Amino acid sequence: FEPGRYLVAKSGIIITKIINFKKNGGINYLICDAGMNTFLRPALYGAHHLITSLKNQKDQTYKYTIAGPICESSDILASNINLPKQKTGDYLIINDTGAYGAVMASSYNSRKLPSEILVNDNSFALIHKPLTNEEKMEQDIIPNWLESN
Repeated sequence: FEPGRYLVAKSGIIITKIINFKKNGGINYLICDAGMNTFLRPALYGAHHLITSLKNQKDQTYKYTIAGPICESSDILASNINLPKQKTGDYLIINDTGAYGAVMASSYNSRKLPSEILVNDNSFALIHKPLTNEEKMEQDIIPNWLESN
């Protein structure tokens, strides 16, 4: 019995920015700054999560495939979903990511872990700030037998 997903899935969302648009083989791809490194469930389990747009949902819709920036064939967050017309710089919301979202995120391909913001009624606070590349390298330990004299 594992109640985790049932209890916390709806407690989280991912807000992602569209960084590129491309059409390939008749498919409209929206490339986002969040991908399999940010949210692994779709790539790992084939999980489906509702993705919505911050744009007016009453506009005419188009079919899009939502992909991440990793350039891996499995870096697809959703396929053939209907959204209002999107462009670079627009934002999408990946819903129900409170379970197995941040805890499965990685710095794969030298990507930064996502920031995390806790919201409580009218208050919010940054609770996880990604490390800079310099901070990540400072965590590395060089064995004394590799250091030059």
